[in-house]
Amino acid sequence: PPSLLAHLDASKDSTALSLAYASIGDEGCNAIARYMRENVILKTIDLRGNSIRADGLVVLAHALRSGSSVTSVCLKWNHVGSHERGVQALSDVLKTNQAMVHLDLRNNKIGPECGRF
Repeated sequence: PPSLLAHLDASKDSTALSLAYASIGDEGCNAIARYMRENVILKTIDLRGNSIRADGLVVLAHALRSGSSVTSVCLKWNHVGSHERGVQALSDVLKTNQAMVHLDLRNNKIGPECGRF
């Protein structure tokens, strides 16, 4: 969406990105992932309450691979537990990501099938 792209462009030199309750959904995750890869000083991301599901989490997880400067991600009140592939992608990234120190996944309907990750 144009408003999301405008917000990301205006925040390009920021260490924090807050898009809480911005109705991003999975569709907006590609733009956010691109922003995360391009902004080397980004430290914190707040994406709470954005209807992000497993597919969006997979895209965001790939942006958090080694080399990311992001240390804190808030994803509470989304639906990332809609399919286990999202949680698995995030878990795989966190095994090698040394920067991440805070991850909030509360209220995401993550079921017991994701426990093995």
